[in-house]
Amino acid sequence: MEIDVILEKLFGEIYPYGSTDIDSCRYNNIVNYQIALDYIVQRLLESAKFKNDKRFSVNNIAERCYNLLYNEMETIQNKLNNIEE
Repeated sequence: MEIDVILEKLFGEIYPYGSTDIDSCRYNNIVNYQIALDYIVQRLLESAKFKNDKRFSVNNIAERCYNLLYNEMETIQNKLNNIEE
């Protein structure tokens, strides 16, 4: 089973359905996504702090975390801009 399928089963559906009862449940599921997102971003930030460390393996992990965060930030911003248009 893929991680995205596991996460959706764990966190619940959030895609709007159009029925008040179903959408109310889905609205409440957003909290699960927020908790997970906050946790993941915090973990990546903790590792990204070691960017430019002299130890190759430490710097390698830190740069990957930093780049992932930076690229996702740009992607999210671009997608939000497209929603606003």
